[in-house]
Amino acid sequence: MKHLILAHREKALVPEGEIQRRAEELHSYRTHLITVTESEEYDFPESSLRLPFDSGMEETLKSLTPRLKTNKLSYIILIGSGGSALGAYSVYTARYPWTDAFLPRTPKLIVLDGLNASILKNLLTLLDRGIHTPEEILVFVSTKSGTTAETIAQYEVLAEYLRGRFGSVQDRFIFFTDTTSPLMEQARLHGMQVRETPHLVGGRFSVFSLAHLLPLAVAGINVFSLLEGARTMRARCLDSDPDENPALFTAAALHYHYEKGMHSHALFLFDSTLLGMGSWYRQLLSESLGKEGKGILPIIAVGPQDLHSMAQLFLGGPKDFFTTFVSTYEGEVLRLSHTELAQHLTPGITGKSIDEINRAIRKGVEDAYESHTLPFVSAVLPDTGERSLGQFLMWQMMTVMYVGKLMGVNAFDQPNVEDYKRETRGYLSRS
Repeated sequence: MKHLILAHREKALVPEGEIQRRAEELHSYRTHLITVTESEEYDFPESSLRLPFDSGMEETLKSLTPRLKTNKLSYIILIGSGGSALGAYSVYTARYPWTDAFLPRTPKLIVLDGLNASILKNLLTLLDRGIHTPEEILVFVSTKSGTTAETIAQYEVLAEYLRGRFGSVQDRFIFFTDTTSPLMEQARLHGMQVRETPHLVGGRFSVFSLAHLLPLAVAGINVFSLLEGARTMRARCLDSDPDENPALFTAAALHYHYEKGMHSHALFLFDSTLLGMGSWYRQLLSESLGKEGKGILPIIAVGPQDLHSMAQLFLGGPKDFFTTFVSTYEGEVLRLSHTELAQHLTPGITGKSIDEINRAIRKGVEDAYESHTLPFVSAVLPDTGERSLGQFLMWQMMTVMYVGKLMGVNAFDQPNVEDYKRETRGYLSRS
């Protein structure tokens, strides 16, 4: 298997002794993570590390996927908010970007994250035209708490629509929730299909759980390769040597610059198909570390298009952020022909592949960073296949676990998220 490469470590501008000091500070926590991986139960907040090795879950995937992915199935809808949806969304859009909507491949996965009346209305119009039997649609509803207002509202809209068209559609819905949630009780009471999510695995760390993998598998994603990539990266990120451990090195660099006043992290994705990964990462970093007056602000940029909107700020603005460039090594080979116009307007561009041009732009940006004394590292993925994506996701989750420990915050709770939910319930109950 080809591995993610963490390059330009020296450009992180962190003294070697500072990296090693933080690695030693994390020794006991890294030992704890090893203990977590050896457990047979999901009994730690870090138990998301067990998910890629859960043989029972893999057997469930192998048995359920062919039963659900029938020749009639056209649309899979995943309803969820934040961590309940972003993991599946990030993987699906990396493998099947926006152009897939115009191709005949089925089934398509539609992720409903958030709440928007116009989008829901357009979705119902699409279903009016696109499906004629209930077997053509499958809906997953994912909410760990079981009470997320956005998720329940969208479920009600879709359930009412499908009942109005087809009558009983109970078998077209599958719920994912915590075993202690009120949704679990209601789903069982009404004979709905429901699957339990591990109690201590938070939504933003749940990308390798059944709640994300089953919709992806039915949509045609090779989730077993995704898990293979995650397993490989987990082993690397438990290594004691920061030179061999991408998460340990990145966490140490982020924390060093955080203590120097750099409270933002720019994730600069030089592959537009990875934009969904940026959305997933934004929640992971914000919700995990933003507490007790501390936190690191995520800045998500996509190259090269965002160079035209953000390069001036990055290069000429305040030097208060650390950057991780992410690119892919192997892209589709699409080469420019030799034309006089192109050679005249941009010397050296003719005969180059799109991947070569992108690589030249990224290297130009990295050189500009270096000349402006801006700290960064570069992560190079072999490609945007499932194994590579599994590596990236596990790398970032373990990096955030390590940074949280260094910052002295609990990376696994979200006490202030409950503030808005409580106020929302108050408004809804009064109106």
